[in-house]
Amino acid sequence: MKKSISALIFAIGLALGWLGGGIGRDVPEDDVPATSTMRLRARERVAQKISHGSKWQTAGRQSMSFTSDEKQDFVSGLRKEDRGSALEAIAAQSGPDGLDYSTRSLLEEILKTWLAEDFDGAWNWAQGRENPLTRKFFIGKLLDALIEKDPDRAFLLHLKQVAADPSFNSSVPFKLVVIKAKEGADAFLKFITSTPFGNGSSGTFVEFAPDFDFQSLATGVADLKKVNGGKEPPHFPSNFFEGWGKSDPEAAHAWLAAGNTLPFGAWDDLVKGIEDRSGMPAAATWTAEKLNSAGALREKMVESLAESDSELFSSRIIGISAAMADASTADQFLAEVTLKIGYGFEDKRQGAVLNAMSSPEARLEVFRDLVDNGRFPDLAKITDYQLQNWGIARQQLEAIAPKVAEE
Repeated sequence: MKKSISALIFAIGLALGWLGGGIGRDVPEDDVPATSTMRLRARERVAQKISHGSKWQTAGRQSMSFTSDEKQDFVSGLRKEDRGSALEAIAAQSGPDGLDYSTRSLLEEILKTWLAEDFDGAWNWAQGRENPLTRKFFIGKLLDALIEKDPDRAFLLHLKQVAADPSFNSSVPFKLVVIKAKEGADAFLKFITSTPFGNGSSGTFVEFAPDFDFQSLATGVADLKKVNGGKEPPHFPSNFFEGWGKSDPEAAHAWLAAGNTLPFGAWDDLVKGIEDRSGMPAAATWTAEKLNSAGALREKMVESLAESDSELFSSRIIGISAAMADASTADQFLAEVTLKIGYGFEDKRQGAVLNAMSSPEARLEVFRDLVDNGRFPDLAKITDYQLQNWGIARQQLEAIAPKVAEE
């Protein structure tokens, strides 16, 4: 009897195994490529994860732990009519602002797929979201994807969103600054003309077209500022004068010397462009010559140079002073820079400038000027080693500003 039961169980198991392995198969498993088998199994794992409970709520929870293959299969396996539900479920896990990188990238891939097949459908779906934060999030992501295919249309849609909701923001204008700078000055000016001017600009580092007409754009933007009551374009290349300095430093200098201004850039950016093109010694010589003939503009030039980037400040300022005609002229320039820095003497910038001066007397004169300007430093922060290098006794500084020293 036991043998009969065992045989029956074995037969049933064999039959079930045959049925389970054969149903729905058109070819033997050995004939299916290994990669295809792995892909089918990956899709089965994804299907299993979302097969229980509320379908898209479960999908949203499980998406946070998807592997790379599972993400790919999830995106490619979504039906068109299910994309919106899946997007909302995934975004709802922590809200648009709280999504981790992995989950955010999954949403972006779904949107890119939808955009490639039916942008208008995806756009209308995003516009229909009731939650304003969710709506802005999905619209912004769609614009991010669209700008890679059709930047001009992306910008028009961005402007429509801003007109409807002034608080709306996206990466489209920033990316267009980069795109249009590569197309040339005319394309960039056309882009700027279509933007609403305001009280400030956001800067973006760009790569300019080889034949970029800096003069034309500078003049065009200056004219637009006048038309807009002195307001500025919302976005502008932060390295504009650096690029102009590489291309035509004399024209850039003349434009600034005429009292013109742009959202970003000044003399130090212009000098940076010359440094990049010709090297720091040549830039220092050029700058020294311009300073000596600057007249009333000298103060603005020195103030801008005093605000140079930290990594360039010491070598730039000392290089310019070394290119001056004599020690007296160099000391005068260094003294002007010191007064424009505006930090205490513990700051490395001012220490570097004082180190470069030609004599203790010249340095003491700077301290006297600092007293007159209300910027005398905290003597406790000046080390004996610094004083020794400067050839100044602490008592000399205390005599210049005894009240500050006592405090």
